[in-house]
Amino acid sequence: MEATATIAACLNGMAGGWRADWKALATRAFTWFLGSNDLSVALVDPHTGSCRDGLHPIVPMKIAAASRLCAICLGLQRFASLRASTPA
Repeated sequence: MEATATIAACLNGMAGGWRADWKALATRAFTWFLGSNDLSVALVDPHTGSCRDGLHPIVPMKIAAASRLCAICLGLQRFASLRASTPA
C-alpha cells in the first residue's frame, strides 16, 4: 500500500508544478512492485495475475491477498496517468 500511496503523493505534488523528481520518485515506487525492493523480488506474477502481500526481512510473503492486487492495479493506473501527463 505504501508504494501506491507514494505514487499518489507524487501526482499530488505535481499538481503544484512540474518537477522531474516527482516522476523519478513515482517510478521508483512503482518498480518496487516489479523487483526494485530490498530482496530484488517481484511481488507481481504477470503470468498468473497474482501478487504477494509484501516482504519479510529475508523472503517475500507467501500470501497473495486481493488487497495487494488492488493496490498494484491502482498504482499502475496512477503511474500511467503520471507518465501521460508529464513531459518526456
